[in-house]
Amino acid sequence: MLASEDIRLVEETARELHARGQEERARAVETVLAVARSTAGGSPISAGPNLSPREAARALSLSHGTIQRWVAAGDLPAHRIGRRTMIRREELLKFLDGLRRADPTAPAPEDEEVARRQHQWVMAGLPLDKVTRLDALHGRVEDGERLSRAERAEMTALQHELSDAAARRLEEWIKQLPGSS
Repeated sequence: MLASEDIRLVEETARELHARGQEERARAVETVLAVARSTAGGSPISAGPNLSPREAARALSLSHGTIQRWVAAGDLPAHRIGRRTMIRREELLKFLDGLRRADPTAPAPEDEEVARRQHQWVMAGLPLDKVTRLDALHGRVEDGERLSRAERAEMTALQHELSDAAARRLEEWIKQLPGSS
């Protein structure tokens, strides 16, 4: 059962995150609170000790990409069980709890905005059909499916092709910056 003081603190945290322009984190905190309120004394996420990134995303009503970015950035600890990337339930809850505290190492909002615009610009130059196919293959692997030899080769080729295309787009971005030659 949630204590009223806990609810008040979480609501206050969400308001502070909104005020600082950290919309994604604020929505994550609000989502966790909504899920926690909707469970009658139970855990807001599965009872098992580990979650896949997709399960964590579903539990928090976030995109799979958001969870992947948190893991890739090292913000959300994850580990491997066999070939699967897994997130310990306790680590996820600890990470979410940490969102309510100010992070002195967090980039300034203007830096986050530049990074977001850069990411969008690079992604806009990539072939959507290939990005979608690669994401589907990655999702199957994360869900523990075994890919055929042809699918593994396709995934490798797509990763190389999209990495090269993203590198070219990033070089174009850099050339556009003031003071670049």
